Amino acid sequence: MVVKRSELANIIAKKTLVNDQPVTKLAAEIAAFVLSNQLTSQLDSIMRDVSIYRQQVGIIDVKVISAYPLSSDSIDSIKKIVTKYFDKIKSIVIEPVVDQSIIGGIKLEFPAQSLDLTVRAKLNQLLRLTTQERI
Repeated sequence: MVVKRSELANIIAKKTLVNDQPVTKLAAEIAAFVLSNQLTSQLDSIMRDVSIYRQQVGIIDVKVISAYPLSSDSIDSIKKIVTKYFDKIKSIVIEPVVDQSIIGGIKLEFPAQSLDLTVRAKLNQLLRLTTQERI
């Protein structure tokens, strides 16, 4: 049986909205299905589609990358910012990621877009601008 990626993503997304089974069980079921149907190369796309579906029903998944662990005040501020940009939000799910290579600031990654406010991005932008003037 061949299942389209979008159909699979919708099924997974709907299952994530129901709290009738442990997350570990759902993850194991998804992993087993993906492996048995040789869909591992499509896993990133499938999970992006899941997040897009969840966003459409009001659940915003955002990966917050920072150089240091976020305080609860920082998380609350990020939630307020995210609330301004999306309509009909039921909840915001923040996945914090610490990456010291960004030096400082934060990067917000949504399913279909990102907002890079990191020091690393600003330094790269400065480097591009100064290099272009010499050419």
